[in-house]
Amino acid sequence: MMFSKFSPQFLFTATLGRLNPGFRKSIAIPAVVLLLGLLLPPVYLFYRSLSGDVDLLLLLSRKSLWDSLVNTVILMITVSVSCVLISVPCAWITTRSGVKQRGLWSVAFALPLVIPTYVGGFIVVVLLGPRGMLQQALEWCCGVERLPAIYGLWGATFTLSIFSYPYVYLSIRSGFLKLDNSLVEVAESLGLSKSAVFFRVILRQLIPSILAGVLLVSLYVLSDFGAVSLLKYKTFSWSIFIQYGTALDRSVAAVYSSLLVICAISLTIGETWLQSKGRFGAVSGVPMRLKSGISNRLRSVWVTLFGSFVFFVTVGAPVGLLVYWVIRGSVRGEILTIPWIKIWNSLYVSVLGAVFVTVCSIPLVYFSYRYKGLLSKFITLIVPIGFALPGISVALALVFFSAQLPRWIYQTVPVMIFAYFILFISPAFGIVQNGMRLINPSVEEASLSLGKSHFVTFMKITLPLMMPSLTSAAAMVFLLIMKELPATLILAPLNFSSLATSTWSYAIEAFFAKSALEALLLVGLAAIPLSYLMYKGFATGDLDNHV
Repeated sequence: MMFSKFSPQFLFTATLGRLNPGFRKSIAIPAVVLLLGLLLPPVYLFYRSLSGDVDLLLLLSRKSLWDSLVNTVILMITVSVSCVLISVPCAWITTRSGVKQRGLWSVAFALPLVIPTYVGGFIVVVLLGPRGMLQQALEWCCGVERLPAIYGLWGATFTLSIFSYPYVYLSIRSGFLKLDNSLVEVAESLGLSKSAVFFRVILRQLIPSILAGVLLVSLYVLSDFGAVSLLKYKTFSWSIFIQYGTALDRSVAAVYSSLLVICAISLTIGETWLQSKGRFGAVSGVPMRLKSGISNRLRSVWVTLFGSFVFFVTVGAPVGLLVYWVIRGSVRGEILTIPWIKIWNSLYVSVLGAVFVTVCSIPLVYFSYRYKGLLSKFITLIVPIGFALPGISVALALVFFSAQLPRWIYQTVPVMIFAYFILFISPAFGIVQNGMRLINPSVEEASLSLGKSHFVTFMKITLPLMMPSLTSAAAMVFLLIMKELPATLILAPLNFSSLATSTWSYAIEAFFAKSALEALLLVGLAAIPLSYLMYKGFATGDLDNHV
C-alpha cells in the first residue's frame, strides 16, 4: 500500500520512526524473531533438497514432477474461478439484494468453512461415486447401473470449490460493503444499465477483494491433501505425502515442498503486483456503504432458490449424510459415546494456538504497516508461505529441528502450537492488518502530542482499537486448528487424540458411524467461532480476508 507524501499515514509513520527509534526496535526485534521461526520449514526443505542423495537435475527432468506441477496449477485456476463464480452472487445477496433474510444467508454461505476437506472429500466420494449412494437411489428408481467417475480434476475442483469458496466469499462480501457508492450513482445518472454498472463499475472496485480471496484459496489448494488424495488427482501435496509415506529418503519430498515454497512466494508477489497496478476503489475519504436495492417478490424467490441450493450442496447434504451414518450405526448396535477427552484436547490446543498465533501477529502487522522498508516487504513476502505448505512438511521440519534440542521438547504441545503458528499466521495477519487500516493515525499522534510515550500510546490507544480484529483473527485460527490433521498427527504427544485425528482414523478403518459422530462434533465446535466472525467482524464489513 502506497501513501501520499502528505497523507496522515505517511506523516505519522515518518514521525514515529524519527522521534522514537527505541520503540521501533522494540517492535522490530520480536518481528525478526518470529520471521526466523517462519523460515524454519523453508530452510529445512532447501537444506534437505540440497544435502540429500537426489540428483536435482535428474529429478527436475522427471515428467511426473512437471505433471504434478501442471495439475496443481490447473486445479488452482479451476477452483479459483469456481469460487469466484459462487462467491459473487452470494456476496451480492447478503449486501445488495435487499431481501430480509440477508443476515441469515450471510452466515449460511460461510458455514462450509467448518467442514474439513478430508471429511468433505470422503462424503463426495460416498455420495457421488460411480457406485455411491446417488447411484443406488437412481438404480432403484430409474435403473441407472453406474454414474460417471467423480475422480480426477473435476471431482477435486468440485470438492475444493464447495468447501473452500467461503475464503473468497468473505473477502468479496467485505468488498461489497466498502464500495464507493458515489461511483455507482454517477454511472446510473449517465444512463448505464444495471448490468453495465455491475461489470464496468462495481466489479472493477471488487478486484482487490477478489484478488485477495483468490490468493488465499490458491494457497489453500496448494497445501490440501485430503480432497485430492480421496479424489485421486495427483498434485504436489499428494506427491509429497506419497514420498514421505513410502520413500526412505525424504529428499524428493523436500524438493517437492521447496517448489511449493517457490509457488507460494510467486503467488504473493503476483497478487501484490496486480493490486498495485491501479486504483480500483474510492480514492479519497471513507467509501460510502453501497445501498441495497429494493426487494421484490421475484428477487426474494430467486435468492431463496439459489441460496437453498448452495446451502444444500455445501452444508445440508454433507451434514445430513453424517447424521445418517450416526443413526444407522446406532440402530445397528454400534456403541457410540461422546468423546469428552478428544473434545477437551481439540479445544485445549485450538485455544492455545489461537491465542499464541494472534499475539504473534501483532508485532508483524504493526511493523509491516507502520514502517516501510525492506523488513516490512520481507514480512509480507514470508508470512503467506506456511499456509501453502502441507502440514506434513511443516511438521517434519519441526521434528528435524526439535530433535537437535533436549529430548523432552520432542512431541510436546509447545512444538505443535508452533507448527500451528507457521501454518496459520497468514489468515491472522490478514485480518489484523485490515483492522489496523481502520485505525486513524491522528488518534495515536494526538496521544503522542499530549506527552504520552510511544509504548503507553500503543498499549492504551492502538491495542484497544485493534481488539475487534484480534478477536476475529483468534476465532479464525481456532477454526483452522480444529480442522488441522497432518501436523497434529505427527507432532502430537503420545496418547494424544483430537476430533480431527480420530475422525480420520475411524474413517480409514471403516468405522463410519464413529467417524461421522466425531466429524459432527468437530463441525459443531468449529461453527462457534465462525458465527462469531460473521457477527463481529465480516458481517459488519469491518474486516477483510486478505492474506
